[in-house]
Amino acid sequence: MDIWKWSLDVDKELIHQGNYRLAHLMRMLPHHTVEENHSQVDAMVPEALALARAIKNPWIEVFIRHWNLQSRAVHRYEVTDMLPEAVNLLEFAHREETRDCPQSVCVVQDIDICYGLADGPGYVEERLAVAKETLDKIDTSWACFTCISGEYASALLDGKRYEEALSFLEQQTQALLLANKHNKRFSIRDAWVETLINLQRYEEAYAFNQESYSHNGGGESSQIEKDLDKARISAYLGRYDDAKPALPEFEKIIKSLQHCLHWAEATRLLVDAGIISNDWHLNAKFQQMSDQLSHNGVIREAFTMILWQAELALKRGHPNTATRCCDRAQALIPRLR
Repeated sequence: MDIWKWSLDVDKELIHQGNYRLAHLMRMLPHHTVEENHSQVDAMVPEALALARAIKNPWIEVFIRHWNLQSRAVHRYEVTDMLPEAVNLLEFAHREETRDCPQSVCVVQDIDICYGLADGPGYVEERLAVAKETLDKIDTSWACFTCISGEYASALLDGKRYEEALSFLEQQTQALLLANKHNKRFSIRDAWVETLINLQRYEEAYAFNQESYSHNGGGESSQIEKDLDKARISAYLGRYDDAKPALPEFEKIIKSLQHCLHWAEATRLLVDAGIISNDWHLNAKFQQMSDQLSHNGVIREAFTMILWQAELALKRGHPNTATRCCDRAQALIPRLR
């Protein structure tokens, strides 16, 4: 099922009916989401929903609410606020009048991501079950084949089942190859790179990430993630002259929390190598990221970030700061599953 063909058909139909504004909003919502223009998304969603409901088109409502979740949960990590919406949309998208909507499958990804962000390792089995159930119903002709495959692999990684994740990704990539869609493997780039990093196959991870630069798609968000992975992998390989220039500026990272953990990981490696200063400025950045993650309900990443902050504090000889970090981390434990 080609979701984008469906959306293009809807666009033509809306224009034919004179619903020009709704057609425009449907085109721009995905664009602004992947380009990290989230204030634009926030401004457009209420109007788009009102217009979709006015013409009584629940399929378009599923589309709009999905992209709102992509912006707010997937990119900005607003899990506390958006998990109830993800649950509600999952129910709405599987009603009789909406279950055949191509975008309904994508709603499974939304809720899988929300639970993964809240506590990835804590919800491994549930995430695997949801993703597998969906994958059993679709094939490579669906655009969401790669999205759901990525979520399944991500759950395996959170369960530290790295070899299993690699085998799964090889299986899905083979399926894409047989369907003459081999370049679509870059749609699961994140999972591939993360798997290879966890297996310490850094050269392969670097090569895959570098090849992905030649395949456009994903907008500004994807570009930032590729740069972060280049920085991380280069640092693991000891290629610090490549790692530091690839690391995006903090101001870019903090606007969309999805990039924070990888930025922090790369930064820690560069601090250990003496490339970046381990000073109070860096401590403030880790504090800001962990506070926002915690506030947004992204508890596991906040917990990890705070422990890294404590390690950095000890390395620069500030045990009191490290102790306060440990207290903050301990306070998060009851919120982990």
